[in-house]
Amino acid sequence: MNITLGLREIPNYIEGTACVPTAIAAITGLTPQQIAQAIADAAPGSSKPAIVTADPTKPFDINHWVAAIDLLGLKWHEGVGWHSIHEDQRAPMRHFLQNHIAADDDRRILLMFAERRVAGKDPMTHVFAIQGNEIVDTSTFGRKLALKDAAITDDFNEFRIKRIFEITQ
Repeated sequence: MNITLGLREIPNYIEGTACVPTAIAAITGLTPQQIAQAIADAAPGSSKPAIVTADPTKPFDINHWVAAIDLLGLKWHEGVGWHSIHEDQRAPMRHFLQNHIAADDDRRILLMFAERRVAGKDPMTHVFAIQGNEIVDTSTFGRKLALKDAAITDDFNEFRIKRIFEITQ
């Protein structure tokens, strides 16, 4: 599969598409459906083998989607080890987006992995894609926006950045 990395909008985005297929589609140019299929194909051979449905509206396990990145012929490298920082010290999603300023020459493709651990709510994770000072996310409905223009609702702000993956070819 010939993939050219770069953050792009997702044409004909379907509301309700899960975060992982949204973020990976935004950086690869594939459709969320193709990403969900790649995750389903990669899951049985991953570090946490499982049978996974290729439904882009369902959540995906991190072990399966990083295996799918490998399957697509891409490489990933985990950057800053935020997972080793206590969750109370991690940046909330809104704070990160409002304060992240990439250097003009920083064109890295990043998948941001955030986690929500709030009393009274089920733990959840969220993934979104950024390049430079732009984002594509489920909250942008597959559109590419400047980070400063991304409207992050309060429920998304409960997510704190846990891991940052740089994606390369």
